[in-house]
Amino acid sequence: MGLLEDLLALLGKEIGAASATERLRIVRDIVYELAGSKDRDLSVDVLVFASGIAEFASSSLEDVALRHDICREWFSQRVEAVQRRLNLPPLSSQRTNAAREVYSLSNRRNHAA
Repeated sequence: MGLLEDLLALLGKEIGAASATERLRIVRDIVYELAGSKDRDLSVDVLVFASGIAEFASSSLEDVALRHDICREWFSQRVEAVQRRLNLPPLSSQRTNAAREVYSLSNRRNHAA
């Protein structure tokens, strides 16, 4: 069970607070993300960024997106979708949802003129 505790710690979950059912769900969700993907290398990179592990790596979000021949925005949206699906908290480097909505509204107003 050492791997499970390591995964929970990396995901910022309290090991004592998570029930056995919750622990199993977390592992299944992670495995599902990998098994259900046609491009597993991309899925691994998405999970690395979604979990926050990438903050300790030297590659930026843009570097990883370029390595997979996709745009940075698409990769970022995929990371956010996985965070929502796995119920992960936003990273400290990410804007809050409220800030994103204000920014998006401001962009729509500026481009409408």
